[in-house]
Amino acid sequence: MQVVISLSSLLGLDSRNGLLDGYGTITPGVARRIIAAGDVTLTRLLCDPITGAVMVTDPTKYRPDNATRHAVICRDRHCRLPVCEARIRNLDHKHPYADGGRTRPDTLQGVCERSHLARSHPGWAVTGDADTVLTWTTPTGHQYYSLPPPATGYGTGPPGELDNPLHLPGWLSHHQHLRAQLDARRNRRDNDAA
Repeated sequence: MQVVISLSSLLGLDSRNGLLDGYGTITPGVARRIIAAGDVTLTRLLCDPITGAVMVTDPTKYRPDNATRHAVICRDRHCRLPVCEARIRNLDHKHPYADGGRTRPDTLQGVCERSHLARSHPGWAVTGDADTVLTWTTPTGHQYYSLPPPATGYGTGPPGELDNPLHLPGWLSHHQHLRAQLDARRNRRDNDAA
């Protein structure tokens, strides 16, 4: 079971919601009860307070350390191929490591087995910053954009114009459209309450 929540919410200093992997948003009280329930391992992720990007070290190794791996999986939560919502099985360097790619959260993306294999075929390309927007280019030249889900409890998330459900790309699944609409409604409600 994986729960992502800000330290300030965990300590009861504010009331930002957490995220339970595979379920969705949970209240800080529920997160505290889960953590207090038993044998729990806590992993700290240091995030930039403005952008919410996870800050991790040692980009020179091919294989990411556990903290980097955990950070990318927490950020992406499912395969970054825009039409896929499969579970993450691999971390993929958007720029191949052999060609000078670095091993950092902003250069790694979580992908499923099938997407990882497709990505290794000629003609596929991924550009952009994995913390914000990745552009997948297919062998036919079509481009698809991949946004990570907003991190719960950290930073301000991606720019608002990318999060506007009125301008969501048509290739998103029905589930992704509903999630974006719910997130936008929740953000409006939170802004109205503040």
